[in-house]
Amino acid sequence: MRYDLLERIGRGPILCDGAMKTQLVERAFHRGLIPEREVSFSTGFWNMEHPDVVEAVHRAYLEAGSELILTNTFKASSFHVLKLGFANTLEDAARESIRWVESATQVARKACGDRAWVLGDIGHIVTHMPADLRGDERALREECVRQARSMYGAGADAIIVEYMADPRELAVAVEAAKEVADKPVIATAVFAGHGSGADRTYRTHRADQTIEVSGASIDEIVKAAVDAGADVVGAHCGVLLDMEDYLAIAKQILTSPHRPAHTPVIVQPNGSEKNKALGGDTGKARPQALAESVTRFLDLGVRILGGCCGTTPTDVRAMSEEMRRHCQSRNVP
Repeated sequence: MRYDLLERIGRGPILCDGAMKTQLVERAFHRGLIPEREVSFSTGFWNMEHPDVVEAVHRAYLEAGSELILTNTFKASSFHVLKLGFANTLEDAARESIRWVESATQVARKACGDRAWVLGDIGHIVTHMPADLRGDERALREECVRQARSMYGAGADAIIVEYMADPRELAVAVEAAKEVADKPVIATAVFAGHGSGADRTYRTHRADQTIEVSGASIDEIVKAAVDAGADVVGAHCGVLLDMEDYLAIAKQILTSPHRPAHTPVIVQPNGSEKNKALGGDTGKARPQALAESVTRFLDLGVRILGGCCGTTPTDVRAMSEEMRRHCQSRNVP
């Protein structure tokens, strides 16, 4: 790339990609690779079995304007591989996990070339660990180190630690990535809203919660990420949030006393939520709601925008066009 990632972020706002799994499901259905649009299956092994489908999703986001492309490794840990039955022992699962991670990173690197930065995606891990290992911080750290090392070896430019609810799990993942290489690490958490109006607060939450993790505040997450060495902090995904919620979360991250002024903020809203419209009660369609939020996020001080569940290349294109207009109107590169 012409600049390193942090230099690029410092020059002007930058756009991440959108949802991966829902795009894979849609493309796989139309190609006859799956009989129905079922999103519960794992797509990690598709990096080897159907790399063309994964690459097509990456390329669609690149063409839409994304400069940050996440690897298809959200659930590619050895514990998840074992849980899904792709291996019989944890040792075999670790080897298979490396295959998934390396293949995913190579596919993303092939799609991006020098046009964009590849972010090695490390998703939440503890919920997939066997019960007797969930308190084993060393096992968690070793898993994160293994993933980060494989990602960097296959061509990743940086690491994104995403969908975290537990500040300690987030911190361990960030520290592990920093241990492997002195490269940028982005740390994001998933939040849910509590209460309404002026009393509404936000704490971490996962919709697939299988173990007890008390919700952490935004300040707790920012402190854990920064103390661990994260170069970028923010929010990814969400639980029953609309755009006003994401804007409120962004503002609280930006004003957190634990965020150094030079630390960029990333926000990747969901494109769809069950029983809750992204545009709230405005009736706005998803691309319009996302695009119209761009200037508001950027004026707050958010540097990186993208999307999560349900967002499409069409949505990202609408955001890209709005980001371009915003930058031109303010003479920003």
